[in-house]
Amino acid sequence: MNIKQFKEAAKNLGFSVSDFPGLDANVYKDYKEAAQSCLVLQVSNEKFGKINTYFDEFNRLPQNTTELYKLAVDYSMTPLKDRNDEPKFFVRLAPEDDEAPTCWLSKFGGGHWTHEVGKDSWFTPESYYDFVEKYPKWKPFLKKYDPDNKDVFVPLEA
Repeated sequence: MNIKQFKEAAKNLGFSVSDFPGLDANVYKDYKEAAQSCLVLQVSNEKFGKINTYFDEFNRLPQNTTELYKLAVDYSMTPLKDRNDEPKFFVRLAPEDDEAPTCWLSKFGGGHWTHEVGKDSWFTPESYYDFVEKYPKWKPFLKKYDPDNKDVFVPLEA
């Protein structure tokens, strides 16, 4: 099962999933009455078969606990190399230069001087498109996604 299938199946059960290459796929329960989502389960993206359900919220789930756990087991038993179906990349905003640090695009509408800050710096083609829609001020400065342009769309080595 790849991450896209895992996200869709979790959504059908009333959950959302955020995944971070090399870290975890975090599963959240979205409560309409709550201001934010509650973390209920993690599946490791580093270790085959590792699932964490030690969150209090997992024990308080009103339904779908068995189905969610079966889904997590299925995803966790998928070989790590087979889980990702979308390319992940950093967006370089300026050429590399010995005199000045390179700036990288952040998902939160700004830039970073290093792409090593983590999950808020990498994109998928879909999240890159969503970024341009969410932050239209960037549109004139950003190139259309091109997987062959590795100078701008620098692949994430997971």
